Amino acid sequence: MTPVPGFEYFFTFLPIYIAGISVLSLIFYARLKPGYIFFWSTLGMTLSTLFSTSGEILFGILYIAFMAYTDKPEDMLWIFLFMDLNLVNVNIQTIFVGIAEVFAPQMVDVIGWSGIFISVALYCFLVTWLLLTKMHVILTVREFMQKTHGIAKSVIISTGTICLLLYVLEVVLNILTIPTPVEMFVLCVFLLSIGINAFSIFSLLKAFKYNMELTWLKQAEMARKQYSATIDEQRKQTNKILHDYKNLLLTLQVSLNETDKKSSSSSSTQAIIRQAQNSLSTAEISNDMLAAVESIPLKSLLYLKWNEADNKGVEMLIRTDKQIPEVRADLGLTVIRILGILIDNALDETLKLKEHQFEVLLLYKSSNGIELTVANNVPTNFDLKVLDGSGFTTKGPNHGQGMAIINELVQKYPDLNVRKKKRQNHLEISLFVEE
Repeated sequence: MTPVPGFEYFFTFLPIYIAGISVLSLIFYARLKPGYIFFWSTLGMTLSTLFSTSGEILFGILYIAFMAYTDKPEDMLWIFLFMDLNLVNVNIQTIFVGIAEVFAPQMVDVIGWSGIFISVALYCFLVTWLLLTKMHVILTVREFMQKTHGIAKSVIISTGTICLLLYVLEVVLNILTIPTPVEMFVLCVFLLSIGINAFSIFSLLKAFKYNMELTWLKQAEMARKQYSATIDEQRKQTNKILHDYKNLLLTLQVSLNETDKKSSSSSSTQAIIRQAQNSLSTAEISNDMLAAVESIPLKSLLYLKWNEADNKGVEMLIRTDKQIPEVRADLGLTVIRILGILIDNALDETLKLKEHQFEVLLLYKSSNGIELTVANNVPTNFDLKVLDGSGFTTKGPNHGQGMAIINELVQKYPDLNVRKKKRQNHLEISLFVEE
């Protein structure tokens, strides 16, 4: 039921083949190959013009066989999709003609050409949209299909089977003589089937994408755990070495006391040894504490902040009484952000008062969840009420909005709660995280 037979049909639909083969050329070779595009476009239109749907089936078989032999077998998927789109174009044109024959026989030519124009315009719009916005996605999917042969095989078999059945059914309809309304209904079912096929492929590829993202997340989590285990092992070795050095210094100190208690040089040496012992004591990190923290982001934050405080000459004492479980995934980033602000504020206040240490306490109770407390000294006249102000910061004027950010974050998450307590010149701010 083609309204533009022969050469008119050939030159009318040739742009569709040229556009489609051009996209396939970009997918397969990452560039436009004029000879490749001209040959396959001409061959496809010639077979379609001479043998109608049977010629298109023959073209698809030849094209798939050639690409499977010269390129990757997984690329057959894209040829099947191209053939489906080509069948959509033909059926849109046929549906327009059928509608004209039923409702406006005198306008068959006009409506037929309108159908051709609409189908060609839609096809060109789709090709342009793919080239401008989705080409990188197509190439990513193609790379994924080539790496996962089992998945690619399933998708190709499914898509190829549906494509072949639709074309065979199209051939049967061309051979049989059936009423036009019935043919229109069947063609509409065709288009619906193609749409369902395309949507199924899209959903399947999207599921594959999510599966790959989940795999990458698992690999990243595994890498983080391995990295954390390595850091823990290095820290244990470092503390062991520090402990051995402390024992060595103690032995040396005793030896000096026994050999020359009255020597001034010995006294100077002992002073140096005591200073070294103090430095080593300050440099030690509690293995039990960091090993008790199961959350890798939380452990990393504590380690980084401990290093930062140590570099500024402040000792950040970290204490815990038992194993601290993982923080809930939906609260993890917020908890890290709040604790980071509290530690920064405590460090700044400690430096401001020329103190030498502050504390971070980690507690866990199955009934209440996790409690993270940061305690530091503040001036005696410090007013606890200023912490409730939206613009309070311990860093001085024009420096940050630490507590304001914390207050906003806590208001957004009902499972988070902050408690502030001051005893004389000692400030404690606790973050409670419900399980």
